[in-house]
Amino acid sequence: MSIPQQWRDAVASKADELQMLGYTDLTAEDIWNCVAQSWGEALPPAHVIAQGIFGVHGATVVEYLARHNRHQKLSLEELVRSIIDSPGNA
Repeated sequence: MSIPQQWRDAVASKADELQMLGYTDLTAEDIWNCVAQSWGEALPPAHVIAQGIFGVHGATVVEYLARHNRHQKLSLEELVRSIIDSPGNA
């Protein structure tokens, strides 16, 4: 699910926050997909979306990506290694 226009700034802000905390490879799309996974096709009320975006932890997004990427044969170890080895974590 792509990020709706009205939520792009909020998700980008959360991505910036998590990147400052060391999650340099997480993108706004990663964060949106993580929080939106439980909503289905219909978006919930605005306060639920805002809480989902601003309340998600970096580790939660990493765990989501690990589960999601398992279908692409990327192991959790490889995912963690790619995050640790990123230029911002040197």
